Amino acid sequence: MGHNKDPSVKLHVIDIWGNLYLDSFKTVYFHDKQCSIKEQQLIESKFKKDPDRLDREDFYNLWKHYTQDIENIESYRGFTNMSNENFPDFVFIFHDAGHSFEDVYNDLYHWFPKLKNNGIIIVDDYEIVQFPEVVKAVDLFVEEKKLNKQMITERNILITR
Repeated sequence: MGHNKDPSVKLHVIDIWGNLYLDSFKTVYFHDKQCSIKEQQLIESKFKKDPDRLDREDFYNLWKHYTQDIENIESYRGFTNMSNENFPDFVFIFHDAGHSFEDVYNDLYHWFPKLKNNGIIIVDDYEIVQFPEVVKAVDLFVEEKKLNKQMITERNILITR
């Protein structure tokens, strides 16, 4: 998303950058394609102690390396309950985070006040078989706020204000 945005757009990325568990380093994807050779080498160097895990600091540093050439990107390490007072109002929110009912519902309620009128939210993993809690949380939130929703891919739902 960051590599495809207009340079004038400011992108705020909020994540905890937790430990990343993998079948192998070859399964890491940071975009629409596999990592570059340089990034693969960086990942391989971190897997000497534990080939099934990339710890949170290494994962965060790898993400920073991968996004270093993206203009106007700000990263924050935080959880839903972090203060949102100092954030600008958003035109677009992409939610790709926790998959429990509570995580999704709380994220939507926490960040919705920062969404501009006519803004949009896209929620990833809106898929009833694999992620029923995501679907339940989104559906309840949309119903309570009287919002519109529309499937835009087989796993992404668009919510409009």
